[in-house]
Amino acid sequence: MQALGQEIGCHGLTHTDEEEYDRMPEEMQERYIEQATQKLEAVAGVRILAFRSPRVKTSAHTLRLLAEHGYRADSSVCSQRIDFVSSNLNQPELAGCTAASLPSTLCQRFQARRRTNLGNTSVGNSDPF
Repeated sequence: MQALGQEIGCHGLTHTDEEEYDRMPEEMQERYIEQATQKLEAVAGVRILAFRSPRVKTSAHTLRLLAEHGYRADSSVCSQRIDFVSSNLNQPELAGCTAASLPSTLCQRFQARRRTNLGNTSVGNSDPF
């Protein structure tokens, strides 16, 4: 997959009902993130830098733990939502978290548009990406 330019990301450890990062205790989140990351890195042979939670929700603890484990991106945002800063925009304790959070569809649209329309800043364009 990586030879084709695809990034391998973590989508949780078990994907079962208890893996709800917006409700899981911090210690349980850390165990799950650590175990999932170790397993993926052992199989893939590369550093895992992107995360998307199984229920597309996270907490302040999740974002901090992801940053501590070296993650650079969290796409745990439902792609139909427009509050793409975080899946928990109303939680003030998220201020200062370093794992970037963008829905993957928005990232893909941005990258495709950037490749095809680099430098296009026409006034009539209603699509910001």
